[in-house]
Amino acid sequence: MSKTHTRRKPARATEDSFVAPKAKRQPKPITLQEALAESGEDLAELTAPAADETPLKAPREPGSSNLACTIRQHRHRYVPALHPVSGKKTANNGDRVARILLGVSLLDLRTFVHGQFGKNYERLNKGHERMCCGNLIRAAAGKGDANTLSQLAIWGAAQEEAAEG
Repeated sequence: MSKTHTRRKPARATEDSFVAPKAKRQPKPITLQEALAESGEDLAELTAPAADETPLKAPREPGSSNLACTIRQHRHRYVPALHPVSGKKTANNGDRVARILLGVSLLDLRTFVHGQFGKNYERLNKGHERMCCGNLIRAAAGKGDANTLSQLAIWGAAQEEAAEG
């Protein structure tokens, strides 16, 4: 047995004075050419790249990591340096923060970053861990974080004392 559905008829208006509201008139859409003509521009100007536009990132080569591409992109700005403890050659961006962090041990960096920011980079190799800690400290110092700036001052003063004595 199948059920049959009966369709209800819509209720009729009981008043004869009911008048449906008139539809509002929609504005006529304008085309792109009309909009450009109105603003005084040309389609060629709109699609042409600006003279000062340069891509922010270099295209990533297949099989390379994002970190490798970023380092390669900024390598020309690096300054060669010697690590004061190990004497190994290294490179950094040469700013004051980089010079201070060069004399700070990885253990001190790791402890400060974990305590101050709650970050842990121990899963990385030592060079990458040091770079990530340094970048985090540099960003906080650039924003004017008081704890970071005071710690950098302490590390800087300790290095000056070690160099004098």
